[in-house]
Formats: sequence, C-alpha cells, structure tokens
Amino acid sequence: MFFHLSDGEDTIPDTAGIEIDSVETAHLEAMNAIVEFLEGDANAETDWAGWSLDVADSSGAVLFSFQLGSIQAYRSALKKHRLHG
Repeated sequence: MFFHLSDGEDTIPDTAGIEIDSVETAHLEAMNAIVEFLEGDANAETDWAGWSLDVADSSGAVLFSFQLGSIQAYRSALKKHRLHG
C-alpha cells in the first residue's frame, strides 16, 4: 500500500509503500500515520487543512482517503478500535 498526501491539486507521493495484508490493517496504519504526522507540527490542523492521506494499491488505485483534520478524532478512533478490536 502507498500513502500519498494530496490537496486535490498537488500530491506528495509515497514512493516506497509498505506491505499490508488487509484493508482493515491499512485503515489502522493510515490513522496511526496521520496521528504521528500531525503530532510533529503544532500548527498541523491549519497547516494541512484541505489535505488528505490517500491510500492506494500497487496499481495506483486509491482505495480510501482520510482528511487531515483533527488529530483528536483519529486518536479517539484508534482508542475505540483498541478497546473493541
């Protein structure tokens, strides 16, 4: 899977990608990546407003996207998954 950043016009491509065994695992990896990415920038929610993390397969097809919004929303989703997963 490849994790590209995009604002609809510009793209920051993931050229390395990682092997993932399921779409569910890709969802979790994407949410973890967003939390790690946003934690590194105190102004991340405004700096990256309008951007998304697009998860693509090896053919380049985008499987799903996450908006780079509230870091707290992703933390909450990950916490719920850990409690119920």
